[in-house]
Amino acid sequence: MNEKEFKFKRFAIRQTEQIHKVGTDGVLLGAWSDFANATTILDIGTGTGLIAMMAAQKSDAIITGLDDDPHAIEVASLNFNRSPWQTRLSATCCALQQYEPARLFDHIVTNPPFFVNSLKSPDQKRNLQRHTDSLPYDLLIAVQKKLLSPQGKFSIILPAVEAQQFQQIGLAAALQLNRLTRVYSKENGPCTRHLMEFSFHKNEFVENELIIQNNQNLYTKDYQVLTADYYLNF
Repeated sequence: MNEKEFKFKRFAIRQTEQIHKVGTDGVLLGAWSDFANATTILDIGTGTGLIAMMAAQKSDAIITGLDDDPHAIEVASLNFNRSPWQTRLSATCCALQQYEPARLFDHIVTNPPFFVNSLKSPDQKRNLQRHTDSLPYDLLIAVQKKLLSPQGKFSIILPAVEAQQFQQIGLAAALQLNRLTRVYSKENGPCTRHLMEFSFHKNEFVENELIIQNNQNLYTKDYQVLTADYYLNF
């Protein structure tokens, strides 16, 4: 088993080839999401447990990492137990459709599969990691009514095209988009991701942009400030 460590300022994450690797999307979502007032948080498709641990670092919440892949739960549990927040973190192996928690969550966060119409690879595990078959958008939105507290928040990251589709499905289900950050990988490049925060209440809409690298391929000040609590070299 090929294991690597992904180091943050206060913890190191173990990864394996069998589950989706820690990447920029997860780091962005974990750093961007507003967990400050949450007492309970659910990380759907937790994988290595990255976002759950980022949430633990920036809140006092009780956090559940949910995944239907037993190997992911094994790795996430290992990471949780090695972290400074192990008493507030737990990993649950269950399909989202069958998940019946004892309480609602103040914040639900997910970095979901996002290739809706693209060709699939011969690797079934890779397919499940990158396509929406196992976690369709309408299911993600439907479970908010089941699992999210009335005043709760739901945060997600998606590519620009898929994000527009997701917003339309969410609006039809009475989910309000209250916060949006358009992410650009490179200065003067196209928008590559949307960071979105939804709730059941229409609040003042906040919209902005984030550029990750400038034309000299250096990380921008905005990106460094956003992720400074996690990356060792910022």
